[in-house]
Amino acid sequence: MAVHARSRRLSRHGGQRFTHLRWRRRDRRSARHVPHGRSARLSVESPSLTRPSGLASALQRQLDRVRLSRRFALALFASVALLLYSISALMISGDKPEAFYAGPRWLGGWVRFDAGWYRSIADNGYFFKGETEQSSVAFFPLYPLLTRWLSHAFGGDPSAWGVLITLLSGFGVAVLFWNWASARLAPPAARTAFAMLAVWPYAMYLYGAVYADALFVFLVLAAFVSIEHGRVLLAAVFGALATATRPVGIAVVAGLTARVLEQRGVLRLAFLDRIRWFGPQGARAGAPEALRDPTIDQGRILALEPRRLRITDPLVLLSISGLMVYVVYLWQKFDDPFAFATAEAAPGWDQGPGPKVWLKTAWVSRLVHLPGSGPRYFAGITVQGLLVLGLLLLVPRVVKRFGWAYGVYTLGLLAFPLLGSKDFQGLGRYALGAFPAFAVAGELLAERPRLRRAWFAVAFCAMCFFSAAFARGGYVA
Repeated sequence: MAVHARSRRLSRHGGQRFTHLRWRRRDRRSARHVPHGRSARLSVESPSLTRPSGLASALQRQLDRVRLSRRFALALFASVALLLYSISALMISGDKPEAFYAGPRWLGGWVRFDAGWYRSIADNGYFFKGETEQSSVAFFPLYPLLTRWLSHAFGGDPSAWGVLITLLSGFGVAVLFWNWASARLAPPAARTAFAMLAVWPYAMYLYGAVYADALFVFLVLAAFVSIEHGRVLLAAVFGALATATRPVGIAVVAGLTARVLEQRGVLRLAFLDRIRWFGPQGARAGAPEALRDPTIDQGRILALEPRRLRITDPLVLLSISGLMVYVVYLWQKFDDPFAFATAEAAPGWDQGPGPKVWLKTAWVSRLVHLPGSGPRYFAGITVQGLLVLGLLLLVPRVVKRFGWAYGVYTLGLLAFPLLGSKDFQGLGRYALGAFPAFAVAGELLAERPRLRRAWFAVAFCAMCFFSAAFARGGYVA
């Protein structure tokens, strides 16, 4: 008997999709009526309905419950965390931690590169030297402030607290992403999507690296989950914290605002409706009858109905307040409200906005001067660029599966750093926030077992290698 998961929309949950099981018509006969000598065939999308006896039956039922529950996500996250902490401790045992770090030595492998800037901010606050020298204003305030507050409240090294903040944030990412994905995808796709995020080649930034990425992704997921449950003010609070964590938080503001408009039916764009609902995919996802035929209403380009807004909906715009507070602070202290962007042009960073950065002339120069320009570094940044381009190609499918608001968010989150990076460095960890793209990628891989096995073999090895390199002081992303 084959079972297939079919999605249906529950409006009281803001468009959230849940799955229920439906029998194929040709397979309506129950298991007890399968002819002798023929076995009941079951798809991988549901727990096994066969009933082995004894201990095997109990173990199979327990395995099914784990694979279809949050325990799968938590077990995988804990296993990867244990592995990466073991690798980091082993690598740092033969190396020296950073000079500013005074915490437990076995955590020293997580305290590299940008951790020094966060430590400087926690100890001494911000400084700005224009475009002539690298300045701490390039790093947004929430993460270093948390390390400072925890260090003052409980003692200890601020960077060691940074490791804990990253680990707890990564744990929150695991819980929230699993809940979000499992509510919208069939179980095999949800497991694959979660595993893609958990063993992403640059996933070590979710487990302990003293960088702000894990905190940012957690806040973003919390904001979108709050929106899905109709808690606009709570979503705005999480969104404001996200915009105080990373400059790309502006994509969060756009995504949250778009999601509110989409949920209420305030703004409808004809071409995005057709992307989402065109063909059988739309019908399966619960498309409205009037939208299943893309030839209907060809003349409509945009439909705007502001009367559908609720009185609390404009509160979502408060999500930009985190960025605005930082902008006002920079304006008052350094007379440059966008000092964080100005500082990017400093020597060594060389990422001031302009055609040279947008056209990736630094990457092209390295390509032209190979092998003298450093083939390993060039290969690393090129891989990051290719991974982000691959996720960008999934944006239309994100729109089709989850709505245009998630497409707006994913596009903004990936496109802003792609344009702002001179040579693709850092994009591997910036991509961790593109959770809707991970969801649709998991859906695609779940249908292709050979490709799935190949991807996870490569991704797992890359994650372990990059974690070891980072712990030894290698500049990974």
